Amino acid sequence: MVRPPRNGRVRPHSLESVGPLSEAAFSSVNVATAVLGTDGISVAGGVTTPDETEARTNRAMVKHAQRVIVVADGSKVSRVMLAWMADVAEVHDLVTGLSADPEELNRIRLAGVRVHAVE
Repeated sequence: MVRPPRNGRVRPHSLESVGPLSEAAFSSVNVATAVLGTDGISVAGGVTTPDETEARTNRAMVKHAQRVIVVADGSKVSRVMLAWMADVAEVHDLVTGLSADPEELNRIRLAGVRVHAVE
């Protein structure tokens, strides 16, 4: 079995860096604005992804960010995936599509998030 390096990896399809090295980097800087892609967002589950390593790296980024923007197509609103990245209360803005569940968008708004539903 081939194991990824212990200090992290750069994903070839997205060129994002995840793992302990990336987490340490975020711990030593102040991030003005973090923009997160997600596989799920809901008031009950927060911001989630199926990849635990990605979730840990994104948690480090959110912890050191002054502003957090989540971008998710409409199908991801109301969805909860395996690994938690952030509470909805830590999100300042959600950019999503018009197909998003309107009831969940309302719950997200009531949690204090500015929701931008666009075509």
